[in-house]
Amino acid sequence: MRYLALLALCTAALPAYAAPWVIAPSSTLTFTGKQAGEAFTGQFTKFTPVVDFDPAKPQDGKISVTVDIASATIDDKDKQDSLPTKDWFFTEQFPSATFTSTSIKATSSKSFEATGTLTLRGVTKPVTVPFTLRETEGTTHAEGQIKLMRNDFQVGQGQWKDDQWIAFPVEVDFHLRATQPKE
Repeated sequence: MRYLALLALCTAALPAYAAPWVIAPSSTLTFTGKQAGEAFTGQFTKFTPVVDFDPAKPQDGKISVTVDIASATIDDKDKQDSLPTKDWFFTEQFPSATFTSTSIKATSSKSFEATGTLTLRGVTKPVTVPFTLRETEGTTHAEGQIKLMRNDFQVGQGQWKDDQWIAFPVEVDFHLRATQPKE
């Protein structure tokens, strides 16, 4: 339901080298909301991050993420059936969500913030997405979380427009894994 895990969602940054980095299929973009006080989690199975980022020069970086909203899945048939409807994501009219950075800055040697715009369900809002980077065995890991308010993006209409049953805050988590392609 307020699975706007959007997107933003997904904003990971990877070091830029001579060749572009390849995002591993094991990367994840999940969302967590609350219905009647109980947490539920879903995921977007199709999203495309495009990353041009060097941690030594974050101000020169660019990040964009496109999320296929219809790829949202959740382990509850009623919620799953509701996701694409006009009351929630309205995927027929709004098939994707996008995040585009306008600036990136370092907050420590391995922590960064990407500021930009998130467009979901036809609504564009400024967002700041914090993320961290770490390297393990030739793989770059970019991880972060952002809290979105589903009502800011008109996700949840009709009987779901208020937060009586489904809370407004939704946490969007991402974990991107990337490797440098073989020459």
